[in-house]
Amino acid sequence: MRAGAAAAAVELLGHDDARIGGPEKQLLAAAGPGRARELAARRSIPGVGAIPSLTIRYEADGIARFATRQQFAAYGRRVAPRQESAGKRYGAAGRKQGNAYRKGAFSEAAVSAARHSPRIGAYRERLAARHGAGTAKSVLAHQPGRAVYHLLRDGAVSDAGRFLRG
Repeated sequence: MRAGAAAAAVELLGHDDARIGGPEKQLLAAAGPGRARELAARRSIPGVGAIPSLTIRYEADGIARFATRQQFAAYGRRVAPRQESAGKRYGAAGRKQGNAYRKGAFSEAAVSAARHSPRIGAYRERLAARHGAGTAKSVLAHQPGRAVYHLLRDGAVSDAGRFLRG
């Protein structure tokens, strides 16, 4: 890419940032009056920005309806629900059950966390070497869901160490 073309591309991106930034600020102002502490707690999870934080808030319903972290993750399409009856397992149906918007928010958070945190990025690279790039992203996207579950259940603020430990 030539220098002139690169400069034009950067200028276009600047215009897009301004166009996107305005509605994002309006959404945060409308959704967050009196909830600054709650918003800050969700944004403490690595990779969770303003829009994924709002998506998680509005799509999480209530934490009390989930008995375990696994059920919470299954509702966010991060793991497949178990198909069993009377101790007998049946197939692997139900991959599309759950909330697609939460899946998107957790996936976006995982990609952003891997991009901005060297420790999480190195973890993603290890996963990619072992399982492949697509599976690594999917496995890493499970981590924000786990962090959100603990945040909502315990009110604990997250950090990168807990993010990677689960």
